Amino acid sequence: MIIRVRSARRLLLLALAGMAHEACAVSDAIFPANFEAAPDCSSIGRIGCPGFTIETPAQEIAPGEEVTYCYYFRTPNVAAIGIGRFASTFDPLIADVVVYTTFDSMDQPKDLQPPGTMASSGCGSFGPDRTDRIYSTHEPVESLRMPDDDGAGNPVALELLANAAGFIRMHYLNTTDAPIIAAPVRLSANGLATGVAYTKTATFTTFKGSFSVPPLSVSSVSDSCVVPDPVKFWWFSTHTHRHATLAKAGKGAQTIVTTTDWEHPAIAKLSTSPFYPFAMGETLTYACDYANDTAATITAGESYQTDENCSAIGYFFPAVKARFCYDHTVLP
Repeated sequence: MIIRVRSARRLLLLALAGMAHEACAVSDAIFPANFEAAPDCSSIGRIGCPGFTIETPAQEIAPGEEVTYCYYFRTPNVAAIGIGRFASTFDPLIADVVVYTTFDSMDQPKDLQPPGTMASSGCGSFGPDRTDRIYSTHEPVESLRMPDDDGAGNPVALELLANAAGFIRMHYLNTTDAPIIAAPVRLSANGLATGVAYTKTATFTTFKGSFSVPPLSVSSVSDSCVVPDPVKFWWFSTHTHRHATLAKAGKGAQTIVTTTDWEHPAIAKLSTSPFYPFAMGETLTYACDYANDTAATITAGESYQTDENCSAIGYFFPAVKARFCYDHTVLP
């Protein structure tokens, strides 16, 4: 399935062409039944394999503008599915894409804004209920496949509830002196074959919220988060902004991933047993180095140009839900 929201400009052109009956949001089957054959469901459209694609509208970004937009969606699956692979494409004008699912206090899908909305106002405002990070990338073309075997014979998958609610968060950065229309973001999800048992995976995200880098100085920050349950991680990366010269994440004193290019964060992936095992009480550590070449103090924030970020992101299993750690406190 594909979920697409057409831009206002596109709708106007359709109306002028006598096609105003087309709705703002439509769902169309885009893959034939025989697109590919089983067995592994690594491509959308395989027989017996659920899958869908979400496509955002194109977005015009003004000269010199840095802005974050969110596209709010509902997935078309009528039953819970285990996602074995994500793939995405987006315009190089976008610095990064992060995908979240959102829930109410009873852990049921909840819309933060109506599905089909593309908005900068309130973008990323999570509200009081649960928000799970499920996928992120800095690369215009990216694919993430979950491990085929958890070590006990079952595939690893990220579970989406039926008709899951969520949003795609896109950070646009136009450093030119001309307006640019950024192409749509396209996110594809490949479900495991119907009836296949799987082990659930989820993300563990750390965020350092309390630090500052004085003007014209260098600084380092670090913290650690206690892993509340015995789990195995299979993927690690980091997230920083333009003033970062280094970011790393690991297990206690052991570094697992090191990034020196904030625009293209390094990835450490181990998709086979023994993965990266963490016992209950062991720590996920993360650290960042910064060089502030400006006359302003830099603190944690959203802007890639004026603020900074120090985060580690990992996928772990077995999982019930995504985990988030602020400074060194893992939130419930």
